[in-house]
This record gives sequence, structure tokens and C-alpha cells, in this order.
Amino acid sequence: MEMLVYAFAAYGLVFGIQQKLPFLRFWKLGDLLVCPYCLGFWAGWAVWGLSWLSGSPVFCPFTGAALTVVAGMVWSLAVAAACVVLDGLAEHFEEEP
Repeated sequence: MEMLVYAFAAYGLVFGIQQKLPFLRFWKLGDLLVCPYCLGFWAGWAVWGLSWLSGSPVFCPFTGAALTVVAGMVWSLAVAAACVVLDGLAEHFEEEP
């Protein structure tokens, strides 16, 4: 259950950065901010790192560990894929019929 909450937190971070912080597009981050997969990957790293502050770090069931670079990489890739799916669903429901 915690993994789902962390995944939604990462998507919320991606959505917030893409939609609510347009001033970041003037920097060299323009291409990164357009791609939900790219930004989702970095948001996954951020949430994985910040999860340690909450006292319940993200546990990776594939590696059997929580504090490894491999666990962070697997988590970040999973969050990036989830961000692409959730962003596609959001765009689908935002379209006019």
C-alpha cells in the first residue's frame, strides 16, 4: 500500500511541475519537463530518497532490499512507466468528446 502512495506522490510531483511551474521551461529543462517518462524517472528518484525521511522507505520486492542503487533504479523506472500511463489517462479524460 505504501508503494502505491509513493507512486501517486511521484505522479503528483510530475503533474505539479509540468502544469503549475511554467517558469522552469525557460531554463535548459524544457525537454525534460515535456516528457512524463523522463520527469517521472527523476521524480521516482526524489520520492525514493525522500521516503527515507518518512521512516518507511520504499521496499523493492524485485531486489529484496530498500537501500541499494538497484532498488532505486527499479523504483524509478516503475514510477516513470506509471507516470506515462497516468498522464495518458489524464489526457484522455481531459479531451472534449
